[in-house]
This record gives sequence, C-alpha cells and structure tokens, in this order.
Amino acid sequence: WASGISIGKGVSYDTSDAMRHILGYIDQDDRIWMKTADNIIPFTWVDADTGIDAQALCVRVDRRSQDQKLYMMTAEDSSIKLRTSLDEGTTWTMPETIATGTFPAFVIARSGTQYIYWLDGTTIKGQIRSPQNDILEATFTAVSGVDTESGIAVDESYGNKGALRITLAYIVDGNAMTSVSYDGKTFS
Repeated sequence: WASGISIGKGVSYDTSDAMRHILGYIDQDDRIWMKTADNIIPFTWVDADTGIDAQALCVRVDRRSQDQKLYMMTAEDSSIKLRTSLDEGTTWTMPETIATGTFPAFVIARSGTQYIYWLDGTTIKGQIRSPQNDILEATFTAVSGVDTESGIAVDESYGNKGALRITLAYIVDGNAMTSVSYDGKTFS
C-alpha cells in the first residue's frame, strides 16, 4: 500500500478488536484520509476522504465500545479538535475543540478512560476523560521543555499486578525521550 501514497504531514494507525486495520494520514494538501483493511495479508485497503484538513492527527479505536467507535484528534489551525465515527472514518461527528495547540496524541485505556495530550509551545498538556467523555482531570501540564516541532506519542501498558502505565514519547534538544505515569497526569 505504501507505493503511490503521498503522505504530507502525518500518519496514525490503530486496530479494532475485530482486527480491522485503520490508517489515518494527511496528504500533501493537508487533507485527512482514512484507509481500512481486513486482517488478510496482503492488506486490501479501502480509502475514504474525510473532507477534513489538518496539520496533525491521532486515531484510536475504543475497543470497549460494542460498535468499535473510532476517535480522531486533530490539530487544525492551532486548535486541537476531537471527533468520533461509527463507520470507520467515512463520516464524523461535529468537532469538539479541546484546546489551543499542535501535535495531538491520545490513548483509550482498557477501562475506557481517555488520556488526551497535545503540544502547546514547549509544553505537553493533557486532559483525562471518562468513557462517557466527562472531564475527570481538566487541562494540566504533563511535561515541559519539549522541542516545539517534534510531535508526541502516547501509549498504555500494564505492569505488576495489572497497574496501568501511560508512557509519553517526545523530543528534547533533538533527543528522543520518554516519561511514565501511573495516573496519566504526573510523569517522571
């Protein structure tokens, strides 16, 4: 699938529990496209033009939802926006503006809790939301001193006795760094 795709500014990938592969990318004209495929190698990708223009994106499947709801967080003209889709990215809800910033990243934990992050200048800010999208932790500073144009990534893992760990990846002075949190808010 890589040949012939001109990815301009961003790419994000996730899979559903049904092993549907979802690839969101931004083309050279800032348009977001969604590609979906079954779990059969080689993948046969189906394209969908979202009609949305952005500078960065992050897509995640809510594996707890029966309908495998797809979330897309975007940076559009310095605004972080959140949308959802019930048809693998063909149609989207109206965007909710989360904050001012760039380079969104988020993860939906097994519990359904949403850990949302974005870059605001040299600071990674965050919010934590319930599975129902209620704000559990209002906007907070997660990490400071990050390179402004570096982008960020986040994922979950589970440690000893099933303890949740949220790991942020980012760049400081040109060096890749990670910080870990056990509550999604306090990183070290």
